[in-house]
Amino acid sequence: MKKAALHNIIFASISISVLMVLIFTVQEIILLSRIINTEKEINTVQNQSRITEQLQAVCETDEMLVKNTFVLKDKKEFSVLLKKHKQNANKFFKLHRQLFALSIQDNQSDKLTALIKLIEKTNQTYKEEANPLIESLINTKYKLAETAPLEDESFDLQLNNFLVIEKQIEESFKILKNNIQSLQKILNKNEHEKLKEKKKLLNNTQKTILVFLLLTVLLGFILFRTSSKYFFEPLSRIIQFLTSLAKGELPDKLHIKYGKEPIEIAALLNKVNANLAQAVKFSEDLSENKFNQNYRSEGSRDLLGNALLKLQENLLKSMEEESLLKEEEIQRQRTNEGLSLFSDLLRKHSDNIYKLADDVISALVNFTEANQGVLFFLNDEDKNDIFYELAGAYAYNRKKYLSGKIYPGEGLVGAVVLEKYTVYITEVPEDYVNIESGTGKANPRSILIVPLKFEEKVLGVIELASFNEFKKEDIAMIEEFADSIAFSFSSTKINTETSKLNKELQERVKLLQQTEKELGDSLLKIKKLEKKIAALKKENQRLKAKN
Repeated sequence: MKKAALHNIIFASISISVLMVLIFTVQEIILLSRIINTEKEINTVQNQSRITEQLQAVCETDEMLVKNTFVLKDKKEFSVLLKKHKQNANKFFKLHRQLFALSIQDNQSDKLTALIKLIEKTNQTYKEEANPLIESLINTKYKLAETAPLEDESFDLQLNNFLVIEKQIEESFKILKNNIQSLQKILNKNEHEKLKEKKKLLNNTQKTILVFLLLTVLLGFILFRTSSKYFFEPLSRIIQFLTSLAKGELPDKLHIKYGKEPIEIAALLNKVNANLAQAVKFSEDLSENKFNQNYRSEGSRDLLGNALLKLQENLLKSMEEESLLKEEEIQRQRTNEGLSLFSDLLRKHSDNIYKLADDVISALVNFTEANQGVLFFLNDEDKNDIFYELAGAYAYNRKKYLSGKIYPGEGLVGAVVLEKYTVYITEVPEDYVNIESGTGKANPRSILIVPLKFEEKVLGVIELASFNEFKKEDIAMIEEFADSIAFSFSSTKINTETSKLNKELQERVKLLQQTEKELGDSLLKIKKLEKKIAALKKENQRLKAKN
């Protein structure tokens, strides 16, 4: 019953408040609308007054123009004066149209009729009397300027005509001024009435606001006195509870007996308090590295719960990444150790390919924890018979390669030579190769074949067999070793060929030197024979001379 009474009181208070607001709003809208319309009417009257003043200024300008006509003598000045008058006339007619358009907006028909009649009368006077008379006056003065006073008999007639026109213009301007003054009086009276009406509307608006404020204060007082027992006391307890939560505390359970809404709020706050206690416990578990504790959020909008679950996920992910980084660091150290080991081997046997092959394949099998290994090197001494010969093996069944050579495209090794990429298989055919151990023979679980490439040329092939599968990191490491081996093999091969060529060159030089010595002895003998022949010829000539 108490809950219902509070609900009814609040509902009734809200209904009365809404009704008051609606009444006040409608009344204020009406008043504001009238004020706005009045303000627009005041602006219209002020604009009309301003235009009327501009009309008066145009008339005064035309009067000055008429006075200037008397003193003009130069013919060129008449055209300038006529042009100025036309500009004034256009301006007068334009102002008349603006004044007429503003005047017909007035919703007071009796005042509208009188004002418009006066505006039209003013315009008619200027259009039908003042304007043509001024033009006629200027033209007449122009003719007088052309006519000599003593020679032309029509000069007196034109002069009389000029004076008559001048008098008519004065009468027209007198009428125009009276009309404009009448317009100004009407407009001033209208503006005064509109301002008085606006002031009255503003006073009514202030009174309405004052009444509304008094009623609002009275209604608020009644509502406060009625609902304080059922609302403010529970609210005070709720504030104390929320204050404790804001300080980071976990207060005791909140108990509220009166008011349906405060009871529901207390239930929700107690649930929030319980969720916070659960979140605190879960956070403490995470701080103690207990990452596998169960925690359930209240849904997709539970920011704290979802944040804690995200934190748990990130911590688990961070641990996995840390473990992965450690493994990568171990692998990097292992790779560096392997590179250092093979660098020493490659420097140690830079002049003997086959010794190099045996040491490299033995070290590679042991380092990668494989079970068997074989190493082929390129043999291209005979350009018509290029093949890859078995240069080194470790625990390998050599019957598989009886000829000791592999041609490009022959088997998996030959395919690797042609394609120039690594082959890794985990489903090894039964008849491919067997690994011999103390317990017998067994088929390997994986085969890895890696080309030894140098400058896009395959200089050799490594084949490893293992009971275990090779890791991606190990394959990458072996490929890196293969590049170093290929480079070393290329250097060793070049050194061997260079040494062989030097030896052949030395033998040829030695043979050349021996041949050169024999040629020198032969030339010496030939010279001796030539001397003997020359002596015999002389002796023969002497004997002939004696005979």
